[in-house]
Amino acid sequence: MTRWPTVALLILGGIVAAFQIGKVPVALPLLRDEFGLPALWASAILAAISVLGALAGAVCGAFADRAGHRRTLLAGFATIAVASAGGAFAHALMPLLLARVAEGVGFLAVIVATPPLIVAATAPADRRLALGLWSGYVPLGSAVVLFGAPAAIALDGWRALWLICALAAAVLAALVGAFSVAPSRAPGPRSIAGELRAVLRAPNAVMLAIGFGGYTAAYLALVGFLPTMLVDGGATLAAAATASACLVLFNGAGTVLGGILVGRTPRWALMFGGAVLMGIGGAILYARGLPIELRYVAGCAAALTGGAIPAAVMASVPLYAPAPRLMSTTQGLVVQGSSVGQVLGPLLVGAFGATRGSLAGSVLMLAFAAVCAAGALILRRPEAAQG
Repeated sequence: MTRWPTVALLILGGIVAAFQIGKVPVALPLLRDEFGLPALWASAILAAISVLGALAGAVCGAFADRAGHRRTLLAGFATIAVASAGGAFAHALMPLLLARVAEGVGFLAVIVATPPLIVAATAPADRRLALGLWSGYVPLGSAVVLFGAPAAIALDGWRALWLICALAAAVLAALVGAFSVAPSRAPGPRSIAGELRAVLRAPNAVMLAIGFGGYTAAYLALVGFLPTMLVDGGATLAAAATASACLVLFNGAGTVLGGILVGRTPRWALMFGGAVLMGIGGAILYARGLPIELRYVAGCAAALTGGAIPAAVMASVPLYAPAPRLMSTTQGLVVQGSSVGQVLGPLLVGAFGATRGSLAGSVLMLAFAAVCAAGALILRRPEAAQG
């Protein structure tokens, strides 16, 4: 039988880990003013959490397969708690960036260790739904932070927000330690290098990672600079945070809907349709000459339709893993593709000066979506062959 309380705890863990992504966009105007950041450095703070995942996501997944998924999960939450608390006391740009990279270490550990634990806790009939629901951890976690950020910032600026996120991660570490979470299976005879080779030689897993990278580049470019656009357009920080949280909730609703549809609709079709519509909506959001109200509505539509993509991708990881024991390694590869997108998306938008909207931003949003759509089309035939 499916152990739904365990699944709910693991989904909650993903949401808390995603606080580290959601807390930066709303605090970015404050960080920009305090540290005197140009657009490119602001983009670096936004993307720093994804650096390790972009460089070594698959390696971290292989370590999780060897060290044990529950142990990796606990270490991830502990790392997030320490790094977020340390970032709260940073008074220069470089310590803040280093703390963000350390948060990325913990975040990556949580994300690669969770899917195998969900698989172990679910019956086969419920597995796609559980993985699809878990895939909404980023928008749901980001929305919680965006809604709560104004109250936290009113206490002691952005530093209070960082400390609250650290406390939430510490609480999750305690909960995972106290409650029953299935231990991982014993590792197979291969070395970490052998497991990496097996996953990297699986072309469908690689293509899944590339397609997901296109989505995350578009998503972080969509969400990351929206508060800045709204504040520059005359909105208060609280109003910009609330509007951004609503957009993120649209993405979360799309992810939940995708989790429901993933057992009834081809996964490649969910990816392709979501990518096309997200690209169009994102391009309109960055079109500076249009009214901000129209741009915002288009951004919400892009977030809603794009939300189906993570559900389809996460439900596909068990399908394209070369072996069941390599699920964390495959998940790590997918997270690596995602992290590359999270790094490149904001950095490219910042490098082209599109953080407040421009033609370059619209073109970039279409390009990111095209990468995801192409990956979906390539996976169409393998998915049909798998039945």
